[in-house]
Amino acid sequence: MKNAIYSELEAIEVIIKCTERCNINCSYCYYFNGNNKEYEQYPKVVSPETVDQICRFLSEAADELNLKAIQIDFHGGEPMMMKKDQFESMCNKLVDALQDKVRLSFAIQTNATLVDDDWIEIFSKFNIGVGVSLDGPKHINDMYRLDHKGRSTYEKTANGVKQLQAAVAAEKIEPISVLSVIDPKYNATEMYNHFIHEMKFWGADFLLPDFTKETFDYQDIPAYTEFLKELFDVWKADFNTNRIRIIDSFLGHFSESDSGYAFSTGKAKAVAFVIQSNGDLGPDDTLRSTGAWKNVNPRPNIYQHSLVEYLHHPAILYLEEAAHKIPDECSECCWKNVCGGGGILAHQYSEKDNSCNHASVYCDSLQEFYAYLTSFLIDNGLNIEKVESILFEEKVEA
Repeated sequence: MKNAIYSELEAIEVIIKCTERCNINCSYCYYFNGNNKEYEQYPKVVSPETVDQICRFLSEAADELNLKAIQIDFHGGEPMMMKKDQFESMCNKLVDALQDKVRLSFAIQTNATLVDDDWIEIFSKFNIGVGVSLDGPKHINDMYRLDHKGRSTYEKTANGVKQLQAAVAAEKIEPISVLSVIDPKYNATEMYNHFIHEMKFWGADFLLPDFTKETFDYQDIPAYTEFLKELFDVWKADFNTNRIRIIDSFLGHFSESDSGYAFSTGKAKAVAFVIQSNGDLGPDDTLRSTGAWKNVNPRPNIYQHSLVEYLHHPAILYLEEAAHKIPDECSECCWKNVCGGGGILAHQYSEKDNSCNHASVYCDSLQEFYAYLTSFLIDNGLNIEKVESILFEEKVEA
């Protein structure tokens, strides 16, 4: 490949929009209730013909790029709005096209309201990892995650989780995790205990909301800071093996494990992208409304373009390079080697210069959070010289 950023590419994560509609109506949803209404132009469900083209596209990509692994994430909308026989057919086609070429894995992100025994059998058959979207106990979740008639979705999700956990106990599926959007008005301890101890999730991904420079309310910084610190405190006190992604990502820099960040090398070993229900290609949903992508027209599409062509689209090159580059204003920050501007490009985006070359809107919160975690590590025996070497080592590109 011509561009150096892809010279070490080994794996891809493919987010397939099985459906472009959802059976619930989250008020904060960037996809359906944000400024971007592109979903209206896409088919409600991916067609069998487009699935065939996805299989061809990925098979050719695996050969051309000599990929080692492909992860398929079934996404929406709500992916379980797809008919079960069509979903199973899609999985069979992907297995037939790819299992002899790469290490293939499947995952699904769902609100779990449609879970039943038949769906669990499909998850088991294809070893599909399940992530559930939920924002906390009922009184927290129902602030935003209501159905299209304004009714609670919590009970249906909780019932779906119970069925999934029964399948985990029966060893039909792997342990399940939860994805939750942080609302700093609420208590991190309450949310953690509900997810880990009451609902028995294996891990949790607490997401900072997708605000940009122009949409973020900087008065909320102290609240986000306290939420993150409290989240660490309750996780630390619990002393268990449950995975909390935002904590693991930071602590991984100080262990022998891979933290999952690639920005410091300047090269991508893995890239993620979306395939819409009509075959359009694009970056992850958080970037769809940024000027770096929303003005791209026409969009690359699997029917006409290869993965190599997509990766070398000027807008994608810009976004990928931005993801692997420390923003200019972060160049003197002591956390740059473990943060890289905040890790989420949408949080670094400004409409004023149509650029992601900025520190995260959560910069102040993240710096205090990192300092809090680092103090804990040093107090518990981590060699301060190792900390300094990780924080201040100059990264040299190969």
